[in-house]
Amino acid sequence: MINTSLLKSKLNESGLKTSYIAKSLNITKQSFYNKLNNRNDFTVEQAFKIQDLLGLDSSDLRNIFFADNITFNVIKEASDER
Repeated sequence: MINTSLLKSKLNESGLKTSYIAKSLNITKQSFYNKLNNRNDFTVEQAFKIQDLLGLDSSDLRNIFFADNITFNVIKEASDER
C-alpha cells in the first residue's frame, strides 16, 4: 500500500493535473485514481516515473511507495542501476 495522503500532498504541491500524470503513466485517469486510493498497485516503473514528474527525493519515494525497508532495499538497488 502507498502512503496516499503523502502522495496527494506532493501532487497538490506540484501543481500538475492528475490527467497529465495519468497520461504520462500511460494509464487512464480512472486507473490513476484507483491506484492513488489503494484499489490497485502502482508498478515500480510507475513509482519511478512519478518520482521524476514530481521531483521527489529518495526519502519521499520510500515514504510514499516503499515503506517496507526490505522492499525498498531491493528497489533502491534497481534504481541505482538506472
